[in-house]
Amino acid sequence: MFSNLESYDSVHMIYALQLGVALDPEDFVGVLPRFLQHEDPSVAFAAQRELLHLPRAYVTRKLIDAVRKHLLLSSQASHLADLPEDL
Repeated sequence: MFSNLESYDSVHMIYALQLGVALDPEDFVGVLPRFLQHEDPSVAFAAQRELLHLPRAYVTRKLIDAVRKHLLLSSQASHLADLPEDL
């Protein structure tokens, strides 16, 4: 599923983000941050929602650093500013 995500339309991408986190959070959590800078705000917000609802066990320093990096690059950064410092 990871390799095809970029080819999905927005609706299917949102669904894939939700499914990926629900079914395989350990492997899927690493791909979420890059979707924070998606051109479609719906996809960016879906990624944000999934990140905010992750079990604490999956919130690592590496994930937090990736989220910060992608937020800095994001054209949606002003809309995503409510992400807490430690997710």
